[in-house]
Amino acid sequence: MPSSRDRNISYTLGIALVGSVVGWLGFAPPNPPTQQHITELQPPPPTEMLHVASLGRPQAAADILWLQVVSFVGSGYSEATGYLGIEHYLDRITDLAPNFSLPYWIGGILLATSPERTTAADKILAKGEQKFPDDWEFSQWRGFVAYFGEMNIPKALVHYKNAVKKPGHAPYLKSFIQRLERASTDCTMMSENMSQLLSAGGPTSTQEFLQGRAGKIIKNCVKMNLKQAAASFRLRHGRIAMRVQDLLDYGIIDKMPPTPPGYCWSIIKKTDLHPCEEVEAEIKEVQQKMEAE
Repeated sequence: MPSSRDRNISYTLGIALVGSVVGWLGFAPPNPPTQQHITELQPPPPTEMLHVASLGRPQAAADILWLQVVSFVGSGYSEATGYLGIEHYLDRITDLAPNFSLPYWIGGILLATSPERTTAADKILAKGEQKFPDDWEFSQWRGFVAYFGEMNIPKALVHYKNAVKKPGHAPYLKSFIQRLERASTDCTMMSENMSQLLSAGGPTSTQEFLQGRAGKIIKNCVKMNLKQAAASFRLRHGRIAMRVQDLLDYGIIDKMPPTPPGYCWSIIKKTDLHPCEEVEAEIKEVQQKMEAE
């Protein structure tokens, strides 16, 4: 099992690589990365080839790949695309150096809090859980991915309950499980659960990291619910919903989701937040096309 010192290093390095992240409410979307910046890591050579190329020194090959991962994450341009390709490097590194715990933690935590990257996050965390079966935090983070990333409560409960079976688990987990058993995929409740998680204690660096990511996690919850609601509206009424207000007026949702000042939810093509004037321009364009047809 990784020592507390190794774990603290893991969390601290993770925070240092990511840097400060503004909360969602009141956020300003980052500028899209320019073409000259690397926003995706291409798959590295197969593990077997790296073994051969390293002349029987797999740890050395793992170190080289790890330096590339640190450079990629530290560049600041990878976050906007959810650290695309990092999972392939982490898989190779942990094949070559399975006892090297940092890749499991850094990769799992970064991907766990990146929307639509939950599959990659769970895969690396599952690999770490298999290597360190008595470490309760791998199970806990898999539960985090399932609930806060996928909104899959039954799956999350399986992982959280696995965590409390292991020695040294955090005391708050039992009460959190009880709360989760009464939970739904309502984003307000998810926000309350996140608050409980943040107030439960734990490594300071972990708390700071989650506080920086909490807004994005709740935003992703709202986004997923709106996508489902828009699809339901189309099935029921045979047409697309133009505005979130349409979903509210027809009872598909029971309240308007929160938005930062000056931003509105677009639900016509790709569900996301945009400046309200851009959303209205898109609605007008679609309406004109429909009238022309």
